[in-house]
Amino acid sequence: FRSERFGVLKNKILSVKPGITGYWVVNGRNNISYQERVIMEATYVDNISIKKDIEILLKTVELVIKLLLE
Repeated sequence: FRSERFGVLKNKILSVKPGITGYWVVNGRNNISYQERVIMEATYVDNISIKKDIEILLKTVELVIKLLLE
């Protein structure tokens, strides 16, 4: 992990504590570029809410179940 790769969005992204999952993880993970990840993380910070966190957690559970069933 190198925080300087966040560029001008570094302070915004690092203003929130990391969790067990993330918006970018459930919306592309390996199929998005690092720059897209940074933008997604910044967008999450701008729109942070309990509702969005619950959606992310539920989508994480869904993805884990799919992986286990493969």
